[in-house]
Amino acid sequence: NDLYEIAEKYGSEMVVSGFHIETYFTDNKYITYDYIPYTNKKDVNNYFDSISFRKEAYLNFDKNMFYPPWNKLFRSSYIKENNIRFPLTYRDDFPFIMEVIRDIKNVTFTKSIYYNFIRKRSDSETQKYVPSLYEKREDEHNSLVELYKYWDLYDDKNSKEMIARRYVDRIIECIVNLFNRQCILTKKQKIDEIKKYLSSENFISCIKYAKPKKIYLKIMYVPLRYKLYKICYIMGMFINFVKTKNIKMFATLKTYR
Repeated sequence: NDLYEIAEKYGSEMVVSGFHIETYFTDNKYITYDYIPYTNKKDVNNYFDSISFRKEAYLNFDKNMFYPPWNKLFRSSYIKENNIRFPLTYRDDFPFIMEVIRDIKNVTFTKSIYYNFIRKRSDSETQKYVPSLYEKREDEHNSLVELYKYWDLYDDKNSKEMIARRYVDRIIECIVNLFNRQCILTKKQKIDEIKKYLSSENFISCIKYAKPKKIYLKIMYVPLRYKLYKICYIMGMFINFVKTKNIKMFATLKTYR
């Protein structure tokens, strides 16, 4: 009811709320984190027209506001009139949200929390090896670049840095994916994959602009930046070890990165 009333009050095509995540690393131990949208005002509810929404969208990408659909209320007429549907693809939430925000004219962010997400790292983070993960991440990045060019904001310094950092972080994810126990590639094949990732035009462009915020990420960027493939191999193997053997540490680092 609250989100509906907010949508009606501001005539919003989309309302975005905060959310709470409990990440369990055992059956009864967990870490919690509240995700609150960025707004440029101190009010609980803040309305954005298309211009202000696009200009400050990078801040809410950083706050993970645009990835899930479950912290949002969409005006059905907007979805129907623009024929927006979930695509039949792996991890389809993000492509859907990208289509929603592409031409949206008015959005309201509320700092109130209306969704509680419970996640078990022991289940979600030991997922199957995804052979097509790199291609998926490439498609997502190209779509995000295309969106920002469509908005005429790709050359905006802050937006460009967010896009670049997001891409490099996902390249790290792709490297770690190679060390999933279900991956049958040889050591040489894994190093060849890492070389492919770090030799792409997207990576060469993004590593110039990405500015990681945490010290441990800055350290991880060094072998990527200088194409130290064997060090990247060891880094991927180590991260996967932490991911599978010390779920609490991995969940904490990922939550607060």
